[in-house]
Amino acid sequence: MDGVTPPLELVRSVEALEGDTPADALAWACRYLNTDPASWQGLYAAGNSLLRMGYYGAAYSVFEAGQAKAPLTVNHCLNGMGMCVQQSGDYRGALKLFEQARLANPFDWHSLNNIGLCYLNLGNWEMAESVARQVIEDNPDCGPAYDNLSMSCLAQHKFAEGWEYAERSIGAPKREERIYDDEVRWDGSHVETVICYGEQGIGDEILFSSCIPDLIGAADNVIVDSKTRRLRGLFERSFPEATVINSKQDGVEVKGADARVSMAVLPKFFRTKRELFGKPHLKACPDRRRMVRALLDGLPGKKVGLAWTGGLPDTRGADRSTTFDSLYADLKDLNATFVSLEYKDADQTRREIDGTPVRHFPFLTNTQDYDDTAALVAELDMVVSVTTSGVHLAGGLGVPVRILVPDPPSWKYGGDGEDFYWWDSAKLIRQQKGEWDLTSVRREIDEG
Repeated sequence: MDGVTPPLELVRSVEALEGDTPADALAWACRYLNTDPASWQGLYAAGNSLLRMGYYGAAYSVFEAGQAKAPLTVNHCLNGMGMCVQQSGDYRGALKLFEQARLANPFDWHSLNNIGLCYLNLGNWEMAESVARQVIEDNPDCGPAYDNLSMSCLAQHKFAEGWEYAERSIGAPKREERIYDDEVRWDGSHVETVICYGEQGIGDEILFSSCIPDLIGAADNVIVDSKTRRLRGLFERSFPEATVINSKQDGVEVKGADARVSMAVLPKFFRTKRELFGKPHLKACPDRRRMVRALLDGLPGKKVGLAWTGGLPDTRGADRSTTFDSLYADLKDLNATFVSLEYKDADQTRREIDGTPVRHFPFLTNTQDYDDTAALVAELDMVVSVTTSGVHLAGGLGVPVRILVPDPPSWKYGGDGEDFYWWDSAKLIRQQKGEWDLTSVRREIDEG
């Protein structure tokens, strides 16, 4: 469609997708397909909408139909098919499709960048880095490529480089830059007022908030703008020298700050070497801790938190999760009280643990105030968890946490061995041939 004015329906479909209303985008694409059922452009728009809605199988079929109609040098639908396969967890299958897309149009940076993302998901950090650098060579301002380059460097513990590239990816999809007034990006120098904002999920926000105490030492006034109200109480207690807000959810305007910085960029200034990581920084509510202690007192053995579900379909949820039965089977004979840290549907969790002595307190885990969960975790002797936000909560509180890392791991858990540089209280248990060996966890619980 280059050089041709696109039909109004397809323009509206793109606008709806950019406005994060994929159902509306699909409706507009379908309206266009009513007039031209054989249009690859219409099928591509419909496939994109279905992909955003999480209907990967349906999206794949629509993209496949569009690819059959598209000119040989047009690779849009091939890229879409690859995204669907990647979302299903088949990274090698996705890689083949992206390579086909690259052959169809060697000048398309999207397919090359998608190839790099596949290498990231496969844990091939060196290839991911090489491909990202190739994309950037031809597209020096390509935010998604800098995002890939950042993660591939950080996975190899090239911290200074990785954090620099992380900042350069701000503004790319899923890396929103908050601009409040006429403030500038913070460059690490001393300023009067700096606003630090969250732009990723709750686990990452907890992870990167470990740098906020350092930021407080570099500015007279620090405003922490959390992406979610769930963290507000925990952050207010943990960072009493800062002002904590939730500007988007509360409709608060911020004026007069000198500089702004994403929490995910703070490590660029404060975590450039391995020895600068590791210290706990969160403080749970003392009153709620006493309540939790009353719940746990009198229960046998060590109190061990369990979490077996991690991520979403588009964040490798299938790879990052196991089943309750599988996890509990390796631990159930120990003299310990196990506590569910699952925060999904409480009824589903009850069904999963039914018939076992595992305790579940939904008013502490299925809550909109993370202070409740923090109080529970702070009173546990240990947490055993897949890669989910709870591992960073435990690490940030200084609670021993044993993390079940999938194979291949994400960039945060790159490298070998059990060491996890982010938290001194954490150890990694790496998946081998689809299994996690919990022998060391059993030993730790027995020794208690």
